[in-house]
Amino acid sequence: MVKIWLDMDDGYVHYKIVNDIMFDTLVSFFKSSYCQFDAVSKSYILKPSLRAYNTYLELKDYTKISISAEDIEFLEYCVYPASDEIKKIKLNLNQELFDKHPPMTGIPPYENFQREAILKSVRQNRIILDIEMRHGKTYIASMTIGNLFLSNQIDRVFIVCKPEGVENFRLELLRFLDGLITEDDIAVITTDNRDIEDYFNHKIIITNYITYRLSCSYANKKNNKSKSHKPTKTAIPFDKWGTKRLIVLDECQALNNYDSLQSHFLHLYKEFFDRRIEMSGSIGYKFLQMYSLCKFLVPNQIPYTFSEWRDYVSIDLGRSFIPDRVKIFKENIIDKLMLTYRNCIPQTEHEEILTYCTMSEKMRKLYQDICSKFVNDLVKQGNGQVSGRAVLQKYGILSEFTSDPSLLEIPNWKFEDNPKLEVLKSLVEKYIDEENKKIIIWGSHPAVLNKLGQIFSKYKPLVVHGDEATSLKRKDRIAEVNKFKTDSNSKMLICNYVLATSISLIEFTAQVYWDLTSDIDSWSQSKKRFQGPMQKEKVFTHYLMFDKSIDNYIYYDILLQKGKVKNAISSKENLSLEDYKSIFNPSRNFYLEGNRVD
Repeated sequence: MVKIWLDMDDGYVHYKIVNDIMFDTLVSFFKSSYCQFDAVSKSYILKPSLRAYNTYLELKDYTKISISAEDIEFLEYCVYPASDEIKKIKLNLNQELFDKHPPMTGIPPYENFQREAILKSVRQNRIILDIEMRHGKTYIASMTIGNLFLSNQIDRVFIVCKPEGVENFRLELLRFLDGLITEDDIAVITTDNRDIEDYFNHKIIITNYITYRLSCSYANKKNNKSKSHKPTKTAIPFDKWGTKRLIVLDECQALNNYDSLQSHFLHLYKEFFDRRIEMSGSIGYKFLQMYSLCKFLVPNQIPYTFSEWRDYVSIDLGRSFIPDRVKIFKENIIDKLMLTYRNCIPQTEHEEILTYCTMSEKMRKLYQDICSKFVNDLVKQGNGQVSGRAVLQKYGILSEFTSDPSLLEIPNWKFEDNPKLEVLKSLVEKYIDEENKKIIIWGSHPAVLNKLGQIFSKYKPLVVHGDEATSLKRKDRIAEVNKFKTDSNSKMLICNYVLATSISLIEFTAQVYWDLTSDIDSWSQSKKRFQGPMQKEKVFTHYLMFDKSIDNYIYYDILLQKGKVKNAISSKENLSLEDYKSIFNPSRNFYLEGNRVD
């Protein structure tokens, strides 16, 4: 048996082996769990934390446990230890900045939401700005930077954003902080010179996430700090660049994957910046991704690895969650960091329409054959058993089919055979020919987008996607799109999700999704591109979907379900445990073919 207790005098959790025949095994277990031996109490000890709680849980598999209900409750409470990382100061905003560039007036009760967001960002040194697209995040960030400069709270700013947002951020800073910031104060790091230290003569440095990662790798090799792919020692001397530094991560969902090299370098250098701002309108769709975002801001309150935390809050590597532990994380960590504003600005009506298409007899037969082969292959690979995870990992094949069977190189199939095409043609005729409006066609695969560009060539469409061999170069995208928007003779933009962020498309009033991406970030960002306070007309979104297909699963069980997760994470209401159970551990019916069952 192991007796466990919390000693209030020394502040440690004690684990004492009492007459146990597995004594040697338990001693080895405690040593491998990094427990120290306390000679006075003759017990192994840990500070109250997630590791201490997990040690208690693991011990139950070895031996009998003696612990009071009160100590179990306290162990759970100490999973997220208190820290002094979040600092608040009482600081008034500079009115002259607002006189020059007044904030946007929101709808009741959010008339002053931008000013409130700026005030909170100025008064708290670590914050997540979860602010919906078109709500002026760049304005909020710029005015926060201006107020912090004027109050001597910062002297340097490092900004990381998506490639498409770098130039926009630079121009917005110059616009909103005119008289305070000049062009000479701002440096933009490009691939031509990745040595960040060369830019230390500027107050503000802006770069994109890709260039930042390459710059960090370059600095590591240059200074021979480590041969490791993920070095543990810093190579860029940010401590020589001012003394009061702020880092701003725009579209901070780029930090979602804690194990990525990009996230590694952001976490590696975060300690040089006492002030840290993360901002995005599309975070929180995947609960596990909140670990990286929050650990970047308050690492001492989450003093354990991602895998340790994941195994605590979820079951089977994150396939389902333990609702009460999700609730604890939100209330102890997220709620102290995240500021959320949505639907605060006046917008014209947006009608979203599920436009179901009927497969032709030929296409249905092909789809059934693909589904049968899909399942049979999984059965063979799983030696007679098929897990839900195995299905989900390979459903992209079915998604490609409903985009167009030609992507799977199916014999005797032409792109023009796709029943979606006739539906799309009718929508194009309605919006362009009859109503003289501009239309966006969203899709996933460059080959499909190129085909659509050829079919609708009479409308002189601009086709934009990531395949630079058959589309625009990345450096030319924004300029060409802006030129296209003002051309009254050009009515059709055909694109994939390279245009999902950092660009306004309010010149368009209708958009059609040829297929559905399972990437909730790309989907949620893209569908907002033509909304905002500058849009004066009602806007329409059509989703072309095949009934009795994977399209239903993508829309309902991925996109809408992840939307529920985001709403729960950012909600300021006190959600009940039952609410968390229904959102984070729902029962579902998965299918390959057939009507959706709720």
